[in-house]
Amino acid sequence: MPAAIQFEEGRKFVPKPKARKIMIIRHAEKPDSTNSGVTETGQRSKHDLIVRGWERAGALVCFFAPNKGPVQNPHIAQPQFLFASKPGKDPKFQPGNGVESKSNRPQETLLPLSKRLKLKINTQYAKGKEEKVAAAAQKCDGVVLIAWQHECIDAIVKSLPGKHALLPKKWPGNRFDIVYVLDLQSRGEYKFLQVAQCLLAGDQGTPIKNLRKRTGR
Repeated sequence: MPAAIQFEEGRKFVPKPKARKIMIIRHAEKPDSTNSGVTETGQRSKHDLIVRGWERAGALVCFFAPNKGPVQNPHIAQPQFLFASKPGKDPKFQPGNGVESKSNRPQETLLPLSKRLKLKINTQYAKGKEEKVAAAAQKCDGVVLIAWQHECIDAIVKSLPGKHALLPKKWPGNRFDIVYVLDLQSRGEYKFLQVAQCLLAGDQGTPIKNLRKRTGR
């Protein structure tokens, strides 16, 4: 059997993932009733990050790629591949229907980091294409970081091989400060854990706790 074929899913043999670590974050803070979104050049836009979101995007640079010394958390690694959802033409979205989102926020969240690391952000996949971005991430030979809309992040995780018993049922609407980390194990499955960013005032140092009763895929 070829070396790339490592484990069986149902009756079908599938290639073992190459990505040794996949990290997933929610895009940074979005507009609300008191804070407007702004583009990178300062123009007001409802599809972009608010000022605090841009602050988080900047802080994520040192979190994932510090200038000096190692990263502050041993479960975090400097990414070699970046993915963010592709802004679409239709702002309406219902999970599972494949309709795109106009939001620029996932890409903006990774923009400062991409400049630091001189990495291109892969925006080939739109919101609603979670299985495809998960498949693409697994094929990357190294460490992957994905920025996505929070209501669809669990779909990415469940598209990766593994049981993911600790995956929360829902990503809370008020949490922008968590990293989902998936580490590749010897059997070709990913082990799930959470890391708190603790970057900005008000960030919580605890993981999301609304765990699901049954395991994922």
